[in-house]
Amino acid sequence: MVRKQVVPALFAAAMAVSLAACRAPSGLRETIQTGEAESPAELEQDETGEETTSGEADTGEAEDAGTDAKKAVKIGMVVDTAEEEAFFRQSLQAGLSRAAQELGVQVQCLEAGTAAEYDFRLNSLIEEDYDLIIGTGNEMAAAVRKAAQACPNIQFAAIGNASNADLDNVTSIVFDQSQVYYLAGVVAGMTTDGGKTGLIFSSAGENSDLLGYSYCAGVLDANAEAEIFQQEAALSQVSQEEYNSAVEMIDQGADVIFCAAPGSLSEVLEKCREKGDWIIGADPSQCDPSREGVLAVAVQNVEKGIFALAQDCLDQQLQGGVLVYDLGNEGVDLLLSEDNLPKEVEKAAAEIKEKIRSGEITLPGSRQEFEAAYGDVYQLGE
Repeated sequence: MVRKQVVPALFAAAMAVSLAACRAPSGLRETIQTGEAESPAELEQDETGEETTSGEADTGEAEDAGTDAKKAVKIGMVVDTAEEEAFFRQSLQAGLSRAAQELGVQVQCLEAGTAAEYDFRLNSLIEEDYDLIIGTGNEMAAAVRKAAQACPNIQFAAIGNASNADLDNVTSIVFDQSQVYYLAGVVAGMTTDGGKTGLIFSSAGENSDLLGYSYCAGVLDANAEAEIFQQEAALSQVSQEEYNSAVEMIDQGADVIFCAAPGSLSEVLEKCREKGDWIIGADPSQCDPSREGVLAVAVQNVEKGIFALAQDCLDQQLQGGVLVYDLGNEGVDLLLSEDNLPKEVEKAAAEIKEKIRSGEITLPGSRQEFEAAYGDVYQLGE
């Protein structure tokens, strides 16, 4: 990873955080395997009827002092159910589970969907003396900051958001998807027969716009005459809006559509199959590159990031700052279809990937940079 150290800023006063003992309500606690056992630790019910971890999984063997020391390390994570799509949550939890199995640390994953729940879950992990507390998503960033400022002796981590990088005890992990979006654009630009492609986002904003610039840049670098249709699909009804947007694009002649919104792709994929069109997806659980009609799938190696955090916590190597996962360290990637993508496109994409890794290809970092190179092409975020 690329680690960017950040000089901590001075704060006039830390925000107070209530550390009263609390427990995640039934139904919002997900217990993940602890220790090195092959199966999840048994669950037992406390007096309130809630599920709790029963302690270390019984391996049937005496454990040495070194293993006990490892198991004393506790890592907790709060996952934003309102913001993170299902496959992303699964990747987060897979990283935590792997840490439990391979490193022998004790882990717990809690779910939250509102600002009040963010504080509640984070505080519950603080009360239970967790050594590393991980928060996910942009919406949880403020709650992580509040908790980290109030508890400077506890290590925190923020996934997908770097706004707390000024705090010594917060390690931020971000994924440079712009590289993958550019590569997806190249694949779309080289594959389209009619010279028309589509991009569907869940929402526009500064971060997503950077991804949009990269996709459009990739399309136009591969096919300077290509036309790019662009639509937004509101998160609250992303599946239907994504489908409607895809149908509209198909009707306008788009034959390669990048569905970057986290909605269900089943109906979109079926519509593309009917028309003989193609999809590039961003949800590996629904858009496997081996499926008919799929050219490629953009992925983030979230599991790798969570496991690396756990390893650093165990080794007492957490230093704060920002860890960037990109094509260079395989933190992100575009999985290409071996069955559906022409071999010449596959070869060209591999070459371009190496040029991005080496820095030979640089991506637009702002609308001004994009328009200076490609003109007034980007339609979203206006």
